[in-house]
Amino acid sequence: PADVLVESFRPGILEAMMGVDSCEELLAQYPSLIVCRITGYGQTGPAATLPGHDIDYCARAGVLGMMKEPHALPVQVADLCGGSWPAALQIVAALYR
Repeated sequence: PADVLVESFRPGILEAMMGVDSCEELLAQYPSLIVCRITGYGQTGPAATLPGHDIDYCARAGVLGMMKEPHALPVQVADLCGGSWPAALQIVAALYR
């Protein structure tokens, strides 16, 4: 059996909440733990500490610019297609392995 930890905090928040220095520390304590980190702009890089929202991703990708009247889409396209679905599939693959 395995436990799954899914988190969507900005880098460093999980570690601060759990009282550990790194995610690797958690994995050393719980070898069967599967950790899935869904962040807006990744764990490293110039935008890593920025909060991420669906409309931000759509704007950065040019989706809003392609619309006749840019406004919020009726569904969170980027969050679902770029975050949730890939994360769920990778978790299932890790559990299967």
